[in-house]
This record gives sequence, structure tokens and C-alpha cells, in this order.
Amino acid sequence: ITQGEDGALNSEELGFVEAARIFRAGSKEKAVNLPAGHHEHVGRAIEEFRKQLASEAVQSATIRVAAPDEKQAMKLLEALQNIPPAYGDILSPEDRELLKAGAESIRNARFDPLRRKLVKIVKEHKKRPLAIPALLDKTLGVLGDFPLTTESEPAREQRFAGLAYRQLIPSIILSESFIA
Repeated sequence: ITQGEDGALNSEELGFVEAARIFRAGSKEKAVNLPAGHHEHVGRAIEEFRKQLASEAVQSATIRVAAPDEKQAMKLLEALQNIPPAYGDILSPEDRELLKAGAESIRNARFDPLRRKLVKIVKEHKKRPLAIPALLDKTLGVLGDFPLTTESEPAREQRFAGLAYRQLIPSIILSESFIA
């Protein structure tokens, strides 16, 4: 991090080898106290690194297109989450969370049998329409057969280049401070 003529702090990323070459010190070299802004510079560098890491993760994220049967299953779960008020309050908060967890599982392609069973319900409903409470009961019964969770699991942590985010946080930080 350097301070420009206008007083703004500018950061420049160095590769490991380049930083090691710059910081190489002989055994006879005298130690110098760190400049007053050193820790601020390191903090800014870490923040810049995190921003760059997040930016790269967004760029490398793959966009998954849902298959038609996944869309059917998602449509069923979304429709049941938004049951019209005319039917009263037949959907408990736990059931609503279960429907959301099912939708999340379909979106992440976690349980293929779940998707197939929900598509089967949709097709049966098209052939012979069911009352909304019966459709809800049947769907909740299918969802209950799977270990769905509404909490975020560490295993589904956001990944960066095949590594967990925590693995990419630097444990050693090489920094350089200049005294004007």
C-alpha cells in the first residue's frame, strides 16, 4: 500500500516470490521499528484481498439451469407455500419451513427421488385434481420422507475454486511499509 500524491492510499498486489525477494534480509541487517500506519496498511490489504476473493467467486460461479421436471416440482412447492387466505391458516410455520427446505433441496439437486416423487404428484394432480388440503398433505408426506434441513450446513459453505472460503484466508501476511 502506497500513498499517492493526492493523499489516497493505493494498493498493489505482489506475488509471493516477489514479496520474499523484497523482504529478504541479511543476518547483519538492523531491525527498524514499524511505521505508525503499518497495521492499518495490512488491514486494508486484507480487506482488498477479501473483496477480490469475493469478486472472483462471483465470476467463477456456475449458473445451473433447472430441468423441466425440477421446475414442475418447484412450482408445486411455491404454490403450496402461497396458499390463498380463502383456505384459512392450514399451513403451520413448521410446514412452511419444510416446503422451503424442499424447494432448496430441489434447487440444489440434493435428492433426486424427492424431485421424482413431487413430479409424480404434479402429474396425478393434473389428471385428477385434488383439493388443496389433500395436495398439501400428500406433498408434506413426501417431504417428511427425506432428511431436509432448513439450517445452513457447513458442508454447503460457499466454495471458491474448489476450496472452502476459510481455507483461503491467509495465515501469513507479508507486508511492506515505506517511510517517506
